[in-house]
Amino acid sequence: MGRVFFKREFDRTPVELWVVVTTRDGHRIDGMTGDIGMGGCCLSSVNPPALGARCRVQMRFGEGEHAVDIETPGTVVWVRDALVGIAFENMDEANRRRMHDLFLYNPEGTE
Repeated sequence: MGRVFFKREFDRTPVELWVVVTTRDGHRIDGMTGDIGMGGCCLSSVNPPALGARCRVQMRFGEGEHAVDIETPGTVVWVRDALVGIAFENMDEANRRRMHDLFLYNPEGTE
């Protein structure tokens, strides 16, 4: 069976960022993003969630007093070895605005 490719609505930016993914059944996965965008992220994890798993993604951009926390629901849309693709879903307006501002004012990522 061949690979299924998804047309992305948003561009992705290469960013290494620790994230915490929690599935609906309470399984916690810590991982590092390889890229991220308004519509989702790719992350590397030694214990990836199952394809189709509904989850909550918690991200922190930056450190200290300038840190920006973003949390959003998502779904695992692909899994290959230790790589996982997560599509963000129903991101609330406040988180969407923070994410948009991060990429608008800092297109290279989180520095």
